[in-house]
Amino acid sequence: MTWPITLERPKDLAAATRRLAALGGKGAVLGGGLELLDMRNRPEILIPTRFLGPMSYIEVRSAEVRIGAATTLGELVDSSSIRHYAWPLWEAARLVGSPQIRAQATLAGNLLQRPRCWYFRNGFPCLKNGVEGCPAETGDNRHHAIFDGGPTYSVYHSDIGLVLHALQATLAIATPEGDKVISMFDLYADPKKDPAREHVLKPGEIIREIRFRQLDNRWVGTFLKVRDRRGFDFALASVAVTYNNYYGKFSSVRILLGAVAPRAYVPQKSIDFLQNRKLNRSLLAPAADLSIEGAQPLAHNAYKVHLVRNLVMRALEKTYDRLSWKPD
Repeated sequence: MTWPITLERPKDLAAATRRLAALGGKGAVLGGGLELLDMRNRPEILIPTRFLGPMSYIEVRSAEVRIGAATTLGELVDSSSIRHYAWPLWEAARLVGSPQIRAQATLAGNLLQRPRCWYFRNGFPCLKNGVEGCPAETGDNRHHAIFDGGPTYSVYHSDIGLVLHALQATLAIATPEGDKVISMFDLYADPKKDPAREHVLKPGEIIREIRFRQLDNRWVGTFLKVRDRRGFDFALASVAVTYNNYYGKFSSVRILLGAVAPRAYVPQKSIDFLQNRKLNRSLLAPAADLSIEGAQPLAHNAYKVHLVRNLVMRALEKTYDRLSWKPD
């Protein structure tokens, strides 16, 4: 099957935002192209990122890490700055796909990928394909949501996005009216209100840069995931954890779960349990237990409940061991 497309070359990023806004949903930015190749409804006009000015870079300025949106996952893995100042992001990037995929896949593309749900990807009638209902609710739902399910049960699969949530990253968005800055949480649509969409970007809005504070020996983090096989498989469950040692207490605790809900899931009870309590390894197991409260597995994915609990426990322990000072 052929895919008729037109490549356009605007004079700069500002011109690209105006052109894409005029095209509505018929145009898109082309990064690595991996997501576009896998989609059934493809845009007619593409604007390659190489025509938009500097968008592939990694910089550290005054304890802040800045990454261009077109930076590839392979470049993240190869960066000593990411490995030193954003260890969980390096962990997540190196576990994505294969070296060939990481050499093409871009940071922004990973954040904006559509669900990997086999019903959606294969064109079955569903909310994501413009039809009422989610066949995963009563069908083959091995890889679907156990938290916040309904009306859609597809799951959030961006490993990079999960870590950036935990790092409290912000995004610089180029728009026809100029730049705006939003949080990672604000990038994603509420699946209860708008189940057909994953993000809130309008035509003409382009992620330009990602920013977050660097980690150090007091503010630490970890990323872990479990999948059926290494290589091309997406996560069955994943977790990103960050917290700070503030005068011997758990502070700024962030726990995010991936592949278990329609968007990154926050086990708030686990966070509240740890927040502002004195550092102690004995608190980690109860916090992990709380992470699965409220789970509502479907007919074929109850295994995810135990998987999540154990994954959270491992991530909390690994993060605790990275603290430069702890009482035990």
